[in-house]
Amino acid sequence: MTFATGWFASLRDFPRGVWVLLGGVLVLRTGAMVAPFLTLFLTEGRGLDPATAGLVVSAYGAGAVLGSIAGGLLADRFGRRPTMLLALTGAGCLFPLGPLVDGQAALMALLFATGFMIDIYRPAAMAAMADMVPEERRVRVYALNYWVANIGSALAPVLGGLLAAFGFGILFVANGAAILSYALAVLLLFKEPAGLLRAEAGTMERVSAWSTLRDPVVWTVSGGSVLTAILFVQSYAMLPLAMRADGLGTVAYGIAVGLNAVTVVLFSLPVGQWVARFEPRRVLAAGALLMGFGMALTGWAEGMLAYCATVVLWSLGEIVIAPVAPALLAAAAPPGRRALYQGTLTASWGWSSLLGPAAGGALYAADPGLLWAACAGLGVAAAVIFAMTPRPKPAVAVA
Repeated sequence: MTFATGWFASLRDFPRGVWVLLGGVLVLRTGAMVAPFLTLFLTEGRGLDPATAGLVVSAYGAGAVLGSIAGGLLADRFGRRPTMLLALTGAGCLFPLGPLVDGQAALMALLFATGFMIDIYRPAAMAAMADMVPEERRVRVYALNYWVANIGSALAPVLGGLLAAFGFGILFVANGAAILSYALAVLLLFKEPAGLLRAEAGTMERVSAWSTLRDPVVWTVSGGSVLTAILFVQSYAMLPLAMRADGLGTVAYGIAVGLNAVTVVLFSLPVGQWVARFEPRRVLAAGALLMGFGMALTGWAEGMLAYCATVVLWSLGEIVIAPVAPALLAAAAPPGRRALYQGTLTASWGWSSLLGPAAGGALYAADPGLLWAACAGLGVAAAVIFAMTPRPKPAVAVA
């Protein structure tokens, strides 16, 4: 049996709800046109200096951290569908306000609220996928989710660049419209498993949120993910500076970072199928080492081909980690706390948005070599943390 026939045969029995969520992820990521141009909007459209613009953008990351935890709590208490509808409707209505808001404080407040609302959605959606798919197939469904998300992420800057020619304001409107269209799809087409909340309600009362956050599985998987997410952020924050220092311009950087999306689209599905066979903690550790040393090699890269090789290497590490981390947390979560467990993982991207650019910029300013050496150290530290993850207890089935 070929990879393609084996993979697609494994997808046939996924319920309709999974496909609704996957289609929504494609719409959501394709419509995420504001993020790639947000710094340009703030500097060119609002006249902020780069340092102030970075501070304003960090408000989005702060909102995302809190939204991820709030989303996990809400989805476990009130259900996946109501939480997703709340988040998508709220974020979809907030995005079009961007061009209407002026002043640093007002912009930070809007970005904080937007990051908070959209990240309420993420743990609910990730938990919903785990609800509908048996444990042995979760790595595959999360790999498929990651694959679809990256297709959308590759399309978003292209579409955003075309629309930006008519003004930055239209990007906010288009982004909000995409989110609201996904909310409509959830409203009309998505149904979570019947009786899920009733079956888990009694257990949830006994498993407090604080005990969840004390679970060593949460700390190791999410903690390691924060470090690898900080590594990934350097591809946007510091990689362009390194390439410019070697005489490579924005076109070369665009090709190099675009290679990340190409690598993900080409290899994430077969790699996801392959790594599902192995012990998750070792897989995560291996992925962290690939990311850390792949990013560290940027410091020794000279020339376009060398930079592209480093991008492929750390992209493979990203591909390994992306489907395994949520599947491991889904297996470890007690009934009634699955969404909160996912929320601790999605919060790692918010933390990386807050910490990654500032830390990378400070190290690069001191000595570029120090930054890339630190990337290797982060990769090793993340690998050790992942390897220390306790083996999850067998999941309790919920009817």
